[in-house]
Amino acid sequence: GEIKWGLIIVGDGLLKDELVKLSRKLDIYDYVTFVGGLPWTEVVAYYCMADVFVLPSVSEPWGLVLNEAMLCSLPVVVSNHVGAVPELVSEKNGLTFNPFSPDELSGILNMFILGNIGIEEMGEHSSKMIQEYNVDNVAKQMVDVFKNL
Repeated sequence: GEIKWGLIIVGDGLLKDELVKLSRKLDIYDYVTFVGGLPWTEVVAYYCMADVFVLPSVSEPWGLVLNEAMLCSLPVVVSNHVGAVPELVSEKNGLTFNPFSPDELSGILNMFILGNIGIEEMGEHSSKMIQEYNVDNVAKQMVDVFKNL
């Protein structure tokens, strides 16, 4: 059957009312779910519903939600203003975009919607890549750094 895509926006902010109005104006309100702010323990349910994770931040030192999405085996579409991009995003698990270029983001999302990108393969790579950041590996890397000082 036909795959239906939608948008789930988790979080709150100053632009929420504007986004609701815009979604109505564009006649896509029925395809957009505004969840609002949630404790991190409840966000996992939304990762499980998602096919692709998008982090459109214009400023983000690291972006821990990126780690969480990768643990849930999601391909990631991440603003190039997120600090974790060099460590966590490669062509194998996701794509980056300029957060001030809506056309760039919509072009990337269209590639997913049209099936031009392997969602499952990218998701598997996300899961593999984030395993390197488990507690044991990070602790070992820190010890190695201190040994070499």
